[in-house]
Amino acid sequence: WPNIKRVGPVKIEELSKEEFKRSFKYTLPLRLTDGRTVRWILRGNVPSRHRLRELATAHWTQRLLRRYGFNQGSFLVPRSLGFDHDLRLFLYADCPGTALVRALKKSSPAQRRSLVARAAKWLARFHGPKLRGRRVWTRLIYIRDITYFKKDFDRAGGDWPALVRPILVKLRHTFDRAWTSRRRYFSLTHGDFSPYNIIVKQDQLTAIDFGNAAQADPLFDLASFTIQLELLGVRGSLAPSTADRLSLWFLKEYWRQAKNASTGRAAAKFLCAYRAWWLIQAAAYTISVEPVEKNREILRLMLDRARRELDSVKL
Repeated sequence: WPNIKRVGPVKIEELSKEEFKRSFKYTLPLRLTDGRTVRWILRGNVPSRHRLRELATAHWTQRLLRRYGFNQGSFLVPRSLGFDHDLRLFLYADCPGTALVRALKKSSPAQRRSLVARAAKWLARFHGPKLRGRRVWTRLIYIRDITYFKKDFDRAGGDWPALVRPILVKLRHTFDRAWTSRRRYFSLTHGDFSPYNIIVKQDQLTAIDFGNAAQADPLFDLASFTIQLELLGVRGSLAPSTADRLSLWFLKEYWRQAKNASTGRAAAKFLCAYRAWWLIQAAAYTISVEPVEKNREILRLMLDRARRELDSVKL
């Protein structure tokens, strides 16, 4: 930026160790044109090479949403500062606050319900304007993802490939039917809406991590949030009964707030298919990055839940 000078060293505050993406936070001391010195706090994402599309997707989606009012009030998205394919880097302004997943662990029952209700309102408003995503969720994309899931379980060996194979076959069949029935309702979706990707600060909620945003079924976001919330109970971060009740409360608040008829209660039967997808995705990720023996019980529980979700789909 012209006439804005860096007046000190960059200081790294955080550096993640995620499997497919590095994220970091750093401070940048600047002297402005009026002589003031400020400390700018930035965040950045560096995805794996096969996920470079996330850079442009996150940048353009956040810019679009800010033009539609997500830059003020109670429901926000971060300000994008740009991306660079050569550096595999996406930069955005820091959003001070606490991740929703941490806030839920520390809150009282009433506070948890309030936080989950606010997340539902954020998503209902996000789905409301009927914005179009730059990327469209196609058959090719979900077939490719199911193939990745299979490879993760194949690498684990043992009885896992045989255990997951019939579930993946049924998932593919169910998704073929759901995709055909629901594609006329596709609109802009977050793609990874979860308690991990929401920042809470007083009365403000900021959603982050739009690298998977796409033109897809809005129910996909509802499935993502409810499954990630319920998995907090599976993993012991919340009591399982508490996590399940919060999941139901989130859906109740979303249905109450949503003005988009395509995500109404009549479409709820398709939610089970997407919930199964997220359960299998979570199991595939877990089995690929953590010791199998350590998570055997949790993995079987995830797959059993996915099977039950698929069995409940009546198409």
